[in-house]
Amino acid sequence: MYFFPKIDKTIVLPISRDQIVQRLDPKVKPLYTEADQPSQKFIFQGFLFPNRFRIFRIIRHPSNYLPVIVGKIESTSIGSILFLRFKMLFEAKVYLLLTSLMAMLLVIFFSYIQEYLYAMLSFLCLAGNYTLVFLNFRREVRLSNKMLDSVLEKEAEIKDR
Repeated sequence: MYFFPKIDKTIVLPISRDQIVQRLDPKVKPLYTEADQPSQKFIFQGFLFPNRFRIFRIIRHPSNYLPVIVGKIESTSIGSILFLRFKMLFEAKVYLLLTSLMAMLLVIFFSYIQEYLYAMLSFLCLAGNYTLVFLNFRREVRLSNKMLDSVLEKEAEIKDR
């Protein structure tokens, strides 16, 4: 098990790799673009290459648990296989690491001075924080996955909450 939450998913699609890229291209806003194009409605932002991509959902409100979707597209004789990995943003990883280290240091400190009640409370804070981060990350993965599925299936209207 990894310390940082990540979720892997594999999708078998009956369409070619080029068709997947064609469906994603109008919905992915390239990173580091100056001018917004109001005529297009972007859902994702990131990098899109012929056989792989690295995108994340465009949101209107801050979310520390937004996943980065790293995808790899492989062609097969009957279509293509899409390998997806949902990973935490770097800032969320730093937050989780620092809060976990601080809580573990408190557990060690309070155990050393034999204040076991405080050590237990620190450990519960550690477990609660990790659970909260993991559950919020999974919620954001479900939203991003639903939007990606709708783009690949060419559904009509997509709403962000």
